[in-house]
Amino acid sequence: MNYIEILSNIFSPINIYESDDFITIIIENDENLEEKIKKTPKNMLPEKTLRIITKEELESNEIKDLGVKVI
Repeated sequence: MNYIEILSNIFSPINIYESDDFITIIIENDENLEEKIKKTPKNMLPEKTLRIITKEELESNEIKDLGVKVI
């Protein structure tokens, strides 16, 4: 199972984007977010930062360069 499948199973994201520095996960809401983060394997992607934002946060902020949409 690759890291995209693992993250999809844990977070049930709306979308996942990948850039040089980030893996950005777009989720519907932050319900049970702490539990989901605890389930995420440590050091899964040591060269990238995991960024988790809600759909509402994405719409209200101008986040530049989400990267390439992978889901």
